[in-house]
Amino acid sequence: ILIMNLPWGLPIILVTITSSFFSCEKETVLPELDVYGHAGTTIYAEKWVYPANTKESIIYALDILDADGVEVDVQMTKDSVLVLYHDPYLDGVTKFSGCVANYNFSEIENAEVYNSKFKLITLENALELCKARNKKIYIDAKPYNYCASVDVMHATFNNALNLLLVDYPHSFKSNLTFNTRNQYLLQALTDTVIQKSFETDNVVLGIEQINLGIAQELALNYKYLTDAALADLRNSEIDFTIFGVKTQKEIHAALSMQPKKIITDNIAFTKKNSN
Repeated sequence: ILIMNLPWGLPIILVTITSSFFSCEKETVLPELDVYGHAGTTIYAEKWVYPANTKESIIYALDILDADGVEVDVQMTKDSVLVLYHDPYLDGVTKFSGCVANYNFSEIENAEVYNSKFKLITLENALELCKARNKKIYIDAKPYNYCASVDVMHATFNNALNLLLVDYPHSFKSNLTFNTRNQYLLQALTDTVIQKSFETDNVVLGIEQINLGIAQELALNYKYLTDAALADLRNSEIDFTIFGVKTQKEIHAALSMQPKKIITDNIAFTKKNSN
């Protein structure tokens, strides 16, 4: 408020009001975003510095590229050891044939993956790498044995996971996400601290599973996220992760969808454009 005297002595009062007083537009608050490296740094051979799901790839993603965490693909051996491996079969990329579920861990623990000198590692190794760096981990569980055309035992998978997590503090486990397309495996999980994620190509089905209490969040492939699906997600206020982004154009588009987490094959570009 300003009080001024005009030349003939009469005062005039000027009231200044900032334009923001009239603004009805709410400030958009973007959700905090976690950037995860896909299978370490990337799943694609033409892009990787180290092969997918290896110790070296995880370290590079966390230490050099400063990812918030890593996504890793997890399968279970015949003797219930959880290991990092993506493909349905061992053929062609290792000296072994068949499926991870057909071997005891001692038989494949020295397997060199993707025809490289880099070796298969356990989930226990990956957990320790992330914990030591105060980083997050996103477990993409693959419980299907393609060689036998059956699921591995869900209760056994759950027990194997619980044995690994039993000594970890609440603070670390709360930053661990367990994702799978298998709703029955999610139902078998008994740990109440880790975040459970249901992966689906059908957003409506995913929302139904969340409402049933099967999981707390969804994992969705970028290429299936239509405008209608995004509208359903926003109306439901469900947290979701986007994966399947490889190019810079895809990353820009995925970031505009405001996911809670993004699994990317270009960590540096995603981090730079997520701020």
